[in-house]
Amino acid sequence: MWNQSSTGKLLAAIEKECGSFATFQEHFTAKGMGRFGSGWAWLVKNADGSVTLSDTPNQDTPLLEGKTPIWDWMSGNTHII
Repeated sequence: MWNQSSTGKLLAAIEKECGSFATFQEHFTAKGMGRFGSGWAWLVKNADGSVTLSDTPNQDTPLLEGKTPIWDWMSGNTHII
């Protein structure tokens, strides 16, 4: 489920945002489990190149907010885009 071998720029960006990959896993899981009903949790790339965690309801995507999806969670499944 989790790609423990993430390296390079993505891992550096995750560690900058969350402190560690393990903390990212905890926060990402909490974001996904905390979404009531239909929706998604996302790791997104912002316009400045930084990454953040976000969530959206139903069919909405971070693209609507001008952000680039990198990793998503829906119904307990994760996908690297």
